Amino acid sequence: MLFFRYTFSDTMIARQQFKVVMSKHFSKHEFTCPCCGRYIVSNHLMAVLELIRAEFMRPVHINSGYRCKKNNEKVGGSKDSKHLLGIAADCHIQGVTPDDIFDFMNMTFPRCYGVGLYNSWVHIDVRPERARWRDIDDKK
Repeated sequence: MLFFRYTFSDTMIARQQFKVVMSKHFSKHEFTCPCCGRYIVSNHLMAVLELIRAEFMRPVHINSGYRCKKNNEKVGGSKDSKHLLGIAADCHIQGVTPDDIFDFMNMTFPRCYGVGLYNSWVHIDVRPERARWRDIDDKK
């Protein structure tokens, strides 16, 4: 969600847009549901995403963060999607393969978190137990 600041002059009101920063490298709008404008995001998830950014020394781009139930159904998410709880993000890093991110998560967190490999992005969630899956098209 973007916030607006209003400034006043003699003849007009100017609306200036600014982002709410949630961590050093991520802002609220990256995790906001496009359907309802609501956001929920776990500090734990933010810490893991910051760690990934530090490892690859490149920005992590968030494809999908929090989803309301309606949006989750629209995008074909599972009924127990971790996106509904604000503890998941689908992301990619320009110049880094999803396989590399997937492998880093496996090596760094071998006993916990959900990590899903897709053709052009990786799903990461901070559930306490380990879950891994691959949903890739081998016909690249």
